[in-house]
Amino acid sequence: MKIRPLNDNVLIEFDSAPDKTPGGLYVPDTAQKDRPHLATVRQIHAPIFTLTPNDPGGSTGSIKSCPVQIGDKVLVGKYSGTDFSIEGKKFVFVKDDELLGVIED
Repeated sequence: MKIRPLNDNVLIEFDSAPDKTPGGLYVPDTAQKDRPHLATVRQIHAPIFTLTPNDPGGSTGSIKSCPVQIGDKVLVGKYSGTDFSIEGKKFVFVKDDELLGVIED
């Protein structure tokens, strides 16, 4: 199934939380309280055309493109977005202005 985000939404999938600490200790699922803040972008919205206010002809405006690309690793706020599941996979819709940053190698 393919999902196409509307308006300024971005579809992300959270990366799995590490099951091991840097010291080598295993962390059980019951001890992992919070979801991770690192996610992968799965789908982005199409460019959005915004009309200029008070334009009588409605012919001028600006185009807002999505600031991220599919496959980017992004940081997301703890309570951002709307969670849902499709075909056993968990996804989140977030507004593109709720993304905190892009992880660049």
